[in-house]
Amino acid sequence: MKKISPGQYALTLDLITAEADKKDIPRLIDGLIGLMTRNNDLGLADQVINQYQKLVKDQQGEIDIEVVSAKKIEPDQKKDLEQKLLTKNIKQININNVIDKNILGGLVVKYKDFILDASLVSQLNNLQQSLKQ
Repeated sequence: MKKISPGQYALTLDLITAEADKKDIPRLIDGLIGLMTRNNDLGLADQVINQYQKLVKDQQGEIDIEVVSAKKIEPDQKKDLEQKLLTKNIKQININNVIDKNILGGLVVKYKDFILDASLVSQLNNLQQSLKQ
């Protein structure tokens, strides 16, 4: 039998509780826990919870991004970046600023599997590659 991923369990939790009466939710969650127990997947519980929280955030239009910069992003820069990224479907952006002096300048923006590398070190590497050709 094929293994069920934490994302699939999280999606199942979302689907079974979306239209349920509040009084039925504990019973539905117990059923999902029973399924995870039968599949020997209780060790995935933390991952399922994390995936479920991400699902709910996405549905509410909230995203988490990581911004790598050579120095701390100033509050006005952070606000400007948030304004540029906000859309009709995205209502809130949570920015985690990671400092990495090795990028020299610019930014690297990461969201899920998407990476926008606008760092100075990346631009210098690209220039170096084009000069070699």
